[in-house]
Amino acid sequence: MKFLSIELAPDGYIYRKRGEFYQKTSKFIKAIADFSKSIELDPINANTYLSRAFTYASTNDYGKAIADLNKTIELEPENVNAYNGRGYFYSEKGEHVKAIADFTKAIELTLGCGDIHLSRAKIYYGKGEDSKGTTDIIESTMLKSKCADIYRYRGEAYHKKGESAKAQEDLKKSEELKQ
Repeated sequence: MKFLSIELAPDGYIYRKRGEFYQKTSKFIKAIADFSKSIELDPINANTYLSRAFTYASTNDYGKAIADLNKTIELEPENVNAYNGRGYFYSEKGEHVKAIADFTKAIELTLGCGDIHLSRAKIYYGKGEDSKGTTDIIESTMLKSKCADIYRYRGEAYHKKGESAKAQEDLKKSEELKQ
């Protein structure tokens, strides 16, 4: 059986798929090269920009990751993963206002997601905006009632507010869910 080299029959889809393989095997430089070639051949495929963005982030290049997520959002304005990822990367860069805006947009697009509420809550707590953080934790708890981290964060929030009974209850629930 004879195989053709990918270079002899260039196809954006094939490069993207090989890039995904390289990404999963932590060969990030090769993955980025294949995603870039895929984009060159098919510049309107939002999934390729999204994949390359997360690969850039794996190398801690949040600037390039954000640029690719901007392009993803330009091509697919309702791509929840792009807003959620960009929010996380903005958070990593310390750009909390932009992170909150992106997490908020992702929440709007999903009609609520416990994980995204939790991500936004962490930023609010870090900024000292405990009441907003607590609101997000409560919302997150309602959406994702089996997540130990959510109860831990809400327990810590109750502790900060001086509501020790509620804090102990949530911290206990967090420990139970971890088992």
